[in-house]
Amino acid sequence: HREFIELRRRGFQQLLTSGEHDLGIEELRRVFRDVGLKYPETPGKALASAALGLATLRLRGLTFRPRPLESIDPDELLKLDVGWSAGMSLCLIDSPRAAQIFVRNLHSGLRAGDIGRATRPLLAVASLLAVRGRKGLRRSGQLLRQAERWMAGIDDPNLLALYYMVGGLAAYSRGRWSEALKLNDQSAALYRDHCTGMTMSLEMAAYYSLRSLCWMGDFVELRRRRRALLKEAEQRQDLFALTNYRTEVMTYDLLADDDPAGAEHEVSDAMSQWPQRAFHAQHLFALVANLRVDLYRGSGARARSRLKDAWSAYRQSQLHRSSIGRINIDLLIASSALASWPDQAIRPTLSRTASAAADRLDRERIDYASALALMFRGRLASLHDERDRSIGFYTTAAERFRALEMPLHEAATRFRLGELLPGDDGKASVSQAIQWFESQQVKNPDALIRMVLP
Repeated sequence: HREFIELRRRGFQQLLTSGEHDLGIEELRRVFRDVGLKYPETPGKALASAALGLATLRLRGLTFRPRPLESIDPDELLKLDVGWSAGMSLCLIDSPRAAQIFVRNLHSGLRAGDIGRATRPLLAVASLLAVRGRKGLRRSGQLLRQAERWMAGIDDPNLLALYYMVGGLAAYSRGRWSEALKLNDQSAALYRDHCTGMTMSLEMAAYYSLRSLCWMGDFVELRRRRRALLKEAEQRQDLFALTNYRTEVMTYDLLADDDPAGAEHEVSDAMSQWPQRAFHAQHLFALVANLRVDLYRGSGARARSRLKDAWSAYRQSQLHRSSIGRINIDLLIASSALASWPDQAIRPTLSRTASAAADRLDRERIDYASALALMFRGRLASLHDERDRSIGFYTTAAERFRALEMPLHEAATRFRLGELLPGDDGKASVSQAIQWFESQQVKNPDALIRMVLP
């Protein structure tokens, strides 16, 4: 019986990564039922259950009595492994359901007493907290330090790779791009060289390395890595990886080549093969990609319409609970409003929309989000003919972007600043921005600037 369940566990993992999402979920539900686990019914209920589980965990603490592996009921170990596999299979597809599964897995792991099976969900819960914003990041750091203590006596490359990946996600959530890139690269190297059967985890680490490169504006390295990873995923026929590599992170690659039509086709073709029954993280990645293409083309009205059409499904998916998703969407809301400025009849509405998005970015209390808010306030002030205020906002934003290793946004901001500064100062600021875009082999700097800061 246990051997059969183990085969089915691997089966639903394979189905979920190969693009047979609905079949994978059906099999996952059956396996959960057979081992005595409950599959979360809706994203909202899953998050509510996860929140209750976290509150209970805070009350009980993380103390547990380690037990020899041979003294633990094999059926209990199998149940822990099934839950863990399900959480990892869903965490970059349906993160609310993964959250509930991971929290329950941690409670069960602590009761069972196997330190390895308690440490891995502890790390997963740390990752869930890391993307919940500033308060979550503090608690995430505490759990990471606890995981370090538990791992001190364990020689397990899988756990170490997971630890690096979660640390990388926490760094990414803070906007520490170089640190995020380094940790995710370390995680991917461990998964690749020292672990077996961990393709999905390897792809997640590699994916967040690509996202870090996007924020760092390293288009040359992004292009090299993404195309190599895409080729590997095509050879494996790995729809999970293919969809991730052909949506959000793809846009900076193809738009740097001045190929918005190609970028639009990539997203459309990738999502035509992805399940449409629910709004997954991949639908959010596709939305972000399409919005960037709209902005690159200067089509603010199309971007605003696209946001409106997707809004209900996005909110119902609970993906807005992640600060990473919220910041990205608020950035694009503000950009879409600014890109629509030529429509004089709705300028008051556009101004309020962009200003409200900037306020929400500030309320995240995360440095890179605050810098983005300054950038948008600078553009709004410019459009309202408040030149001195705009110059002040732009100057401060550009300095912060430099400190935060965000040269793409710094260059776009300095270009807009140069449009306001008189004489040689203005020309120098514009020239400095264009030189940066050329250093990254960007073929149409004006269009990319329009995408970043319309």
